[in-house]
Amino acid sequence: MSKLGWLLVAALAGHGLIHLLGAFKGFGWAEVSQLTTPIGTAEATVWLAAAVLVIAAAALLAVRAPRWWWLLAAVAAAVSQIAISTSWQDARAGTLVNIVLLIAAAVHGCEAGGPRVWHGGRSETSFTYLEPQLDTIGDDVDAPEPTASTPPSIREARR
Repeated sequence: MSKLGWLLVAALAGHGLIHLLGAFKGFGWAEVSQLTTPIGTAEATVWLAAAVLVIAAAALLAVRAPRWWWLLAAVAAAVSQIAISTSWQDARAGTLVNIVLLIAAAVHGCEAGGPRVWHGGRSETSFTYLEPQLDTIGDDVDAPEPTASTPPSIREARR
């Protein structure tokens, strides 16, 4: 991983750990003087969820995550922003980290091909079965005649 990648991992891990401050204050586990806005247990739960999600996104990125880490990162940024909004005066700087997280998630999401719904429910691998067939067209193989449902590229190749 590049130095920039490790910098992103460190920033996310730190951001996630800072979210623990909101959880600690809201659950009464510690006095957190940096957060002046009162935080109830419901808000503390959101702060804790944000911490777990952001740290998990950082961990997935650090271990060269599966292709779907960006989806977790996007959810983490959304939950994080909800937590930040409960203590906006004290935590608004975290919005910048969430923007960086969303940009990283968008870039990696596009590189990973995005959700299957962007492709009409088909993944890139859905069409790999066509490759071997294209190699045999024109050979002495008894291939079925093209039909209306045959992809145009194969119909063209059969002519």
